[in-house]
Amino acid sequence: MTSLILLMLDLNFIRNNKETVLNGLKKKQSSIDEQFIDQIIQLDETRRDLQQQTDSLRAQKNEASDKIAQLQGDEKQAAIMKMKEVSDQEKDLSQKLKDAETKLKEMMLQVPNLPAADVPKVAKPITNLLKSLANYPNLILNQKTTSNSASFSTLSTSKAAKIAPAHAFITSKTKPSCFSLP
Repeated sequence: MTSLILLMLDLNFIRNNKETVLNGLKKKQSSIDEQFIDQIIQLDETRRDLQQQTDSLRAQKNEASDKIAQLQGDEKQAAIMKMKEVSDQEKDLSQKLKDAETKLKEMMLQVPNLPAADVPKVAKPITNLLKSLANYPNLILNQKTTSNSASFSTLSTSKAAKIAPAHAFITSKTKPSCFSLP
């Protein structure tokens, strides 16, 4: 059986270093914006509040169960009825907590890891870079031409790596090719 390891930013880091996170996302040209980060922080506050309320009700139930064992008659029945209400509240809060945790995890998985501090901001989006490869005809080794359009099937990856970032992928109609900095 294989397991999937999901790496994501720590909530405390996002909460305590919001500007650093936003700057890193801008550097990476992520579609995640400040509003999304604010939603994550707000949802985390809600989750923590629900956790605190749930823990408080559980502690109240545990304390009452010891007292109920010592009660007799009508007092015992009243205490049991009250604890049933507390138990119902705790179940409702537990479900809300579970929903908040699920939503928070889904949102957190959308936030990419941040680039290292010394990584410069990309001047152009990668899509623009790949579109601009047509300006470098010396990269093209084999060009196939049809009546209406041209398609490029082979690129000199060593030359392409000199002008493109390490994570760039170039695709052609025949097969994708990946290159990295030497």
